[in-house]
Amino acid sequence: MQNIYKKAINHTVLYGASGILRKIVGFLMLPIYTRYLTPEHYGVAELIMMVVVLVEVFLAMRMGQAIFRFYCLAEDDNEKRSVMSTAFFVTIVTSTIACICLALNADHATAFFLGDTKYADLLQLGAILLITQALEEYGFIYIRVHQRALLFFILSVIKLCISVSLNIYFIVFLDLSVNGIIYSACIASGTMAVFATGYCLYYSGFRFSMQQLKQLFLFSYPLWLAAGGAFYSESSVKYFLRVFSSLEDVGIFALAAQFASLLFVLVWSPFVTTWQGMRYEIYEMPNAKEVYRKIFLAVALLLSVAGLGLSLFSDTVIRLMADEAFWDAGKVVPIMTLAIILRYIAQFNNFGFLLKKKTGMLAKAAYLNAVIITIGFVVFIPVIGLYGAAVALIFGSLAQLTWIEIRSKSLYYMELPWFRFFVMTISWVACYCLSYLLPEQLLIGIIGRLAIVLLFLILVFVLPILSKEEKQQILVYAKKAYNKISKKLGMKQLKVS
Repeated sequence: MQNIYKKAINHTVLYGASGILRKIVGFLMLPIYTRYLTPEHYGVAELIMMVVVLVEVFLAMRMGQAIFRFYCLAEDDNEKRSVMSTAFFVTIVTSTIACICLALNADHATAFFLGDTKYADLLQLGAILLITQALEEYGFIYIRVHQRALLFFILSVIKLCISVSLNIYFIVFLDLSVNGIIYSACIASGTMAVFATGYCLYYSGFRFSMQQLKQLFLFSYPLWLAAGGAFYSESSVKYFLRVFSSLEDVGIFALAAQFASLLFVLVWSPFVTTWQGMRYEIYEMPNAKEVYRKIFLAVALLLSVAGLGLSLFSDTVIRLMADEAFWDAGKVVPIMTLAIILRYIAQFNNFGFLLKKKTGMLAKAAYLNAVIITIGFVVFIPVIGLYGAAVALIFGSLAQLTWIEIRSKSLYYMELPWFRFFVMTISWVACYCLSYLLPEQLLIGIIGRLAIVLLFLILVFVLPILSKEEKQQILVYAKKAYNKISKKLGMKQLKVS
């Protein structure tokens, strides 16, 4: 069991480091984006990328989840290579078809989603991403199933450097505005696609198995339906804001989403990159449910701490880094953060559906979420605008989480500690509400917000959230981390029992 934990921590650090570095650079770019792009242009870029993802979800036949399952459970290396190669070639064919379809219908797509056809040429160029991102994604999946976290990190940094350099060149020096964002995305993704293709072909070769394709397809198609619902839940808000409000609000909401997405970068992405394969390994362990509960609490605590921090400091950071036209984004981040945490917890709890190949259940959960948020968008956005959109996302995520918990009991019940999660969530939300009592003075406000984070950590130990053993484990890990730092600084070390 210790090896499982150690491997998870080591890989999570590397996977997380690439995401954190990417987000740090993205934040350093914010003053440039928000001064060289208007909220409307920012909204246009978001809507173009939304259309590309929409086509990808329904036509590109991505099989990432299926690869993890059938690759990890394959009986020999030949079967593993067959799984990877079959999925790779099928997805390339379907992605190419999807690219052609989108390019030929760019006028109709921009008229419907953006309300104007003047960006049709830009969407045609963006359609190339359907091919390059498919190649890129499968290369990174193969690297992850090979558990080469360091290579994953290096490639992520290379792509980041290419993307940032091109964005600065196109947006700042050539003043290409929204065009520069699409140009840099295509070039950076295309560069990585070349390497990813070589990596996949080198390790899997040219193999195709109709039997593997059938298994991959039967496992994946309900997930595509679920992905459609998930895409709708995450992206339809941009369309409804454009219809019921304006392109400017789309851009402001997109900036708020960038801040809220730090939860994905700091916690969820590094965790889930390891979790997708590891949860099947844990399932074979005699004390699997105990391990699942411990990991669940650890992830929930990390999400809560990060969520509280984002909620407390986003508004200040946005006011310091972004143009005044974007400042309303900071007020929406806390609401979006709660919705995102609920969504990630629901994803953690869907393992029973994947294990028992009941992926159709995930599609139903996704479309339940879609129905709830649609009602919320129609009701709340015309009344309270950006805030209404974020509130609707909370209702949708909560409905999805509840449905998954109820239905998963009949498949593989993980027996997760929901009461402790509920107390944890109420605690950090209550702590955030205390920030409204703080003065507007910058330095005092920052100190007060740090004190609120400390208060929440104290509540975690005082309230019925962690067991005595879990508290002791956290203290041991904290002391070890402190001792590593203090040793390098020549400071006195703490005794670890």
